Amino acid sequence: VLGATFENHLLRIGRVLAILDTWKRPTYLTRIWTIFEQSCAIRMEIPVTMILPPAASSSLLQELQKGTEGIFHVQRALTQVDCMRARARSEEDEQLVKDYVGSKTGFDRVDQQVTAFMIAFIGSVVEDHMKQGVSLMKNAMVGLTQGSCSSSSTARSFFSWFAVDPSDLDVDVDDMAAAPPDFEQVRVAPLDYELDADDPAVRQVLV
Repeated sequence: VLGATFENHLLRIGRVLAILDTWKRPTYLTRIWTIFEQSCAIRMEIPVTMILPPAASSSLLQELQKGTEGIFHVQRALTQVDCMRARARSEEDEQLVKDYVGSKTGFDRVDQQVTAFMIAFIGSVVEDHMKQGVSLMKNAMVGLTQGSCSSSSTARSFFSWFAVDPSDLDVDVDDMAAAPPDFEQVRVAPLDYELDADDPAVRQVLV
């Protein structure tokens, strides 16, 4: 009865909005109802939209800008899913959901489904952030070549977006503004993140 009722509600609504209070061990992933909700939505292929408050969203992007270390840090924080230990406000509700999960889907399966979704969410955040950065770079280069932007502020905004210190790259942003590169020659190489199966953070997710 629980599963059918819950699934009917999801089908009627047609989508799920998952509100995370933070990306650092969010409450959403410690509550049995929300884990169950996301598991059902994933299995039924109902769209799930993750929402973060502005401060948490900004913190997440800052962490991702640290590169591989930051990405793995976020991944570890958002993949700590354990529905067996998850709680509900009502002990009766908690036991009801856990009894259903244990007899139907299985705890490990639910954890795997939600973990895989959270990894995909992290990937989408990284991809969207990179797209915005590339768009900023294109606008900066066009502005510089057309003389429609201020001298070094545009170049600095590009480096700031990717949390890059120009001094580390031996780049003078004023020289860059004075003699901008040919925009047609600018190409962005695709990113290729290769997971190391021996890395503890990766093994924790894959096992």
